[in-house]
Amino acid sequence: MPNEILARILESLPEDDVISCRLVNKQLGAIATRDFAKANFRRLNVAFSTRSLQALVNVCTHPDLGAYVRTIWFSPFRTSPDSIYKLTDIFKKKLKIGGQGDLDCAYRCLQSYIQTSYDEHNLEKSGQAVPLLTEALSSLQKRSISVNISMDNDCVRPWIGCERPYWNGHVNDFELGRDCTNETANIIFQALFQSSCQVNRFEIYQENLGCSAGSLVDLTKSVAPALKSFAMLKSLYLNLMRLPKQKTLDSLDSVLGQLRNLEVFMLELGWDEYLTQSPNKYVGSSAFSASDAILRLLKSTCLQKVHFRHMCISEKCLVAMLSASRGSLKKLTLSGVCLTYGCWKHFFSWLHNNFRLDHLRLFALSETEGKRFIEWSKEELKSRGLYFHGKENVRSGLSELLSESNALLAE
Repeated sequence: MPNEILARILESLPEDDVISCRLVNKQLGAIATRDFAKANFRRLNVAFSTRSLQALVNVCTHPDLGAYVRTIWFSPFRTSPDSIYKLTDIFKKKLKIGGQGDLDCAYRCLQSYIQTSYDEHNLEKSGQAVPLLTEALSSLQKRSISVNISMDNDCVRPWIGCERPYWNGHVNDFELGRDCTNETANIIFQALFQSSCQVNRFEIYQENLGCSAGSLVDLTKSVAPALKSFAMLKSLYLNLMRLPKQKTLDSLDSVLGQLRNLEVFMLELGWDEYLTQSPNKYVGSSAFSASDAILRLLKSTCLQKVHFRHMCISEKCLVAMLSASRGSLKKLTLSGVCLTYGCWKHFFSWLHNNFRLDHLRLFALSETEGKRFIEWSKEELKSRGLYFHGKENVRSGLSELLSESNALLAE
C-alpha cells in the first residue's frame, strides 16, 4: 500500500496496537531475512577481484546475513594479458559470419576481459586480497562459525560482486587465462592464519587447464602458517584430474601429515587422463603408484567416512590405510575403483572379518590382469551400483560378494 494510506491507518490506531503492529512487522522481517540468507548466502563464490572480495566482507560482517555463511568457494583462475590477442583473433573469426548483435557482444566481452585483467593486476600489486579476506573470516570467527573452504578452477560460476560477460560460450575460458592455484592458496592460508577462523572441510578440485597443468606444487610454504586453523580439520576432499607428479606429492605430504583428526576423506584421481586414454593404457601407467603414494601420507586414525572415486589402488595400501581407522570407520564408498586381478575377493573377506560398517556403497568396480582392464561382472555394479545400509545388511552383502568373487575366479 502507499505510504500515505499506511500513515492514515496507523494514526487511527491506539498506541498499544501500533506497538503490536511494529512487533509483527519485525518478526516477519526476521523470517524473511533468514529464508533469504539461507537461500542465497550459505555458499559464496569468490573471484580474484576487489569487488568480489569486498562483497564477501559485506556479507560476512552483515549482522543478519553473515550468520548463515557456511561455504566459501575460491576460483584460482585468473585472466592473462597475453590472451587478449588470442581473444581478439577468436572474435574476428566469429564476426565474419555474424551480425550487429554478435559485434556488440564481441566488444562487450573484450572490454570486460581487459577491465578484469587490469583489476586483477592492481589487486595483486596492492596486496589488499589478504586483508579483505582476513576481515571476512575474522567476522565469521567472532560468531564462532567454522567454514568449508573450496577451491577449483571452474571459471563458469555466478561470482559474488562481479560479472564476467566473456563466459558466454563464445570462447573456451581455459584458453584465455592462467591457473593460479598456488597464489590463491597462499592468500587463503594467510587469511586463515591471521583470522584464526576454523575450517571444517577443505576441498581442492584441480581441473585440466589448457594454459597450465595447475599443480599443487609449493603449497608447503603456503599451508605452514595456517596449520593452526587446519589442526582440527574434519573433512578433506581432493579431486586431482591429472595424476600428481612427485613435487605435488611432496607438497601434499606436509598437509596430510598434519591432519590427524581427519574424519572424512574423499579422493578422486586422474579422471581426465582416464577419459583421454584407453583404459588399458591408463592402468599401465603410474595410476597405481600415484594413488598409493597419497594414501601412505594419511596419518589419521579416526576416519569415519572414506570415499574413493576413479582410482587404481593396490590392495596392500588400501588395507593398510583403512586398518588405521578400524575402530572408527562407519561408511565406505568405492566408485570406479580398480584393484589387481583376484584381489577383490581378499578385500571383501578382510572387510567382512574386520569391520562393522553402517554403510557400504560400491559402483563400477574393476580389475587389472597385467595391463588388461577388466570390468567386474556383477550386473548391479555396472548399472546402478550396490548400496548396503545397516550393519547386518552390510555383512550379508559382503558375503554375497565373496560368493560372486569365488565364482568369477573359478571360471
